[in-house]
Amino acid sequence: MEVENLGDEVTGGMTETSSSVPGYVTGDDGKERPSPELTALVKQIIGDIKAREKHFDKQFKRMKSDMEFAKRGADKGWGEDNYVVNLAQRHVQQRVASLYAKNPTAVAKRRKTVDYKVWDGKATSLQQAQQIIAMLQSPDAIAMGMQNPMAAMAMMPQLEQAMMLIADVQEAQQRIMMLNKLGQTMECLFRYYINEDVPTFKLQAKQLVRRVVTTGIGYVKLGFQRIMGRSTAMQTQIADFRSQVAHAERLSQELAEKKLEPDSAEVEELKLAMQALQAKKDVLIREGLVFDFPRATAIIPDLDTMSIKGWIGTRRVAQKFLFSPAKVREIYGVDVKEEYTGYNKNGAVAKKGKDFCLVYEDYDKDSGLMYTVCDGYCDFLEEPAAPPVELEQFFPFFPLSFNDLEDEDDIFPPSDISLIRHACMETNRGREGLRQHRRANQPKYAVVKGRLDDADKDTLANAVAHQVLEFNAMNPGDKIGDIVQKFEHAGIDPALYDVGPQMDDILRAVGSQEANLGPTSGATATESSIAEGSRLSSQASAIDDLDDMLSLLARAASQVMLAELNQETVNKIAGPGAVWPSMSEEEIADELWLEIAAGSSGRPNKAMELQNLQTITPMLIQVPGISPNWLAKQFITRLDDHVDLDEALLDGMPSITAMNGMQQATANAGGAPEEQGGEGSSNAPKPAANKAGSGPGGQSGAMPAYG
Repeated sequence: MEVENLGDEVTGGMTETSSSVPGYVTGDDGKERPSPELTALVKQIIGDIKAREKHFDKQFKRMKSDMEFAKRGADKGWGEDNYVVNLAQRHVQQRVASLYAKNPTAVAKRRKTVDYKVWDGKATSLQQAQQIIAMLQSPDAIAMGMQNPMAAMAMMPQLEQAMMLIADVQEAQQRIMMLNKLGQTMECLFRYYINEDVPTFKLQAKQLVRRVVTTGIGYVKLGFQRIMGRSTAMQTQIADFRSQVAHAERLSQELAEKKLEPDSAEVEELKLAMQALQAKKDVLIREGLVFDFPRATAIIPDLDTMSIKGWIGTRRVAQKFLFSPAKVREIYGVDVKEEYTGYNKNGAVAKKGKDFCLVYEDYDKDSGLMYTVCDGYCDFLEEPAAPPVELEQFFPFFPLSFNDLEDEDDIFPPSDISLIRHACMETNRGREGLRQHRRANQPKYAVVKGRLDDADKDTLANAVAHQVLEFNAMNPGDKIGDIVQKFEHAGIDPALYDVGPQMDDILRAVGSQEANLGPTSGATATESSIAEGSRLSSQASAIDDLDDMLSLLARAASQVMLAELNQETVNKIAGPGAVWPSMSEEEIADELWLEIAAGSSGRPNKAMELQNLQTITPMLIQVPGISPNWLAKQFITRLDDHVDLDEALLDGMPSITAMNGMQQATANAGGAPEEQGGEGSSNAPKPAANKAGSGPGGQSGAMPAYG
């Protein structure tokens, strides 16, 4: 409902009466406006958010300073003409490349439960029950039972127990099969939605890792884009025509309210927009998961927060946006007119003009409500209601950080840039000092003051190779060494400008060694190898943090999908065989969830993984029950993760070697054995056995011979 916002005071002596809408009053002019109580509540919420933002102002300024340092490679006070080697930028790029390389793989996990009421889980018990049923239900047993009813009655308990066991196994397996198929459906849905975001999830996730390395903290916001709803997700959305439709609707409303002149540029823009939409046969409006990536300085927790990871102790979290008044109307359907505080694009109060509105979404866990307010506007932009998506942790923000510390006074962890800042600046100072020293050691000459005139000085300073120099101040018989003397410089001591200690400090602080940032300066292979091992350990810890955050995100996404998607949408995305539950989302969430496969988002070390698989395969093939198809999948996945394994493997088909052998045996049927070759029909090439080499345990990169 649109209301007339009159600010804090009612002017003109107008009287007010209670409105049918809670929180509003009706004036003599018949227009509804916020009641004083509602206006006071809005002011209180905005004031509380600003107080929290001011409390964390030091941390937010540090984040912005780190961003500037990563961009320039030096502090603001470092001159533009000074020497700069941007090690910070190099470290950020190297860190991002090693931590995130592709979209993560979501895997459905079923909670470990005791599925069987009667069966003890042993194959022998199941076989015995099947044998008892087959024996007692055979024609001979039935005929014998008719002849001896007492013996048949004695066997009934065994038959009933066996049938109960079989029924229990069938019921549990049907349930397990349903959950497994549901898990496959959820995996398809999650994979679809992370590929549907525009920009792509991969692009935004790499930017998230870059943001965390630069500022120390980053967030992913989980939302759901509804067909008829509006979204504040400004960075990502499902690709459709939602924004075009909202823009055309806003221009149409302003034209109807006579806020636009008939011959204005906006009216012409509206005509063109409507023509573009009408030219499309089907205006595509989609629904589904949306992953937004807010800036590190846009999320404002409350002062009770003890840990951002897990939102321990947190009661309220706010997110701030900078929207133009036109964008506010497109998103919320509210015309804020001139009754708002104007801000510039940097988030500071505008001294001239009112370019942007400062909008807050405040999530209050205690009340279970989300408040949407605009600084300076006396009403809610949206009626307070439960958050758009219902999550176990309530807040839709999933934080990511790598340098977590225990600090009761500062809940924000330091960034990599903060940790290497002094080392980078000391490197810049060392290089700048060497640069100035080299400039100071350029050739110079000393003469007695007044001995050479300006022409002689120019001749000496600008002489070219093999030039014959003539000096006005030089008389016949004078020696040039008596007139001009070479200036003796202070020698350059390389140790004075050595930046090796700074590179060591960077390694100790964030794990990047000199070999990762560029060529080494005298480090031995052993030293570089030890340093690389230390870096890999640090990287593994960061990958675990990333996987944990993505797993929490995937689990929450599965809950949102179960609550919001219907069977029709699921079948359209996952296929006609998709299974979607009839039970409640709470019941399914207790049984099944999504998590991220460990290391699936990083850049794989295929050589190491393949070598490890080759080492363990000779032992695996001796274990009873190991599936050859599973073993083939492991090798194919490590060689090329783009291969479609469902097309590569066909159940029931013998191996290619076996088929070739059978074909050759059929062709040579009736012939002499010597005509089939040295090994008869089994003369197809086989993989060579491992030989001593550089691999672990004396193995080389060759595939082992199996069989």
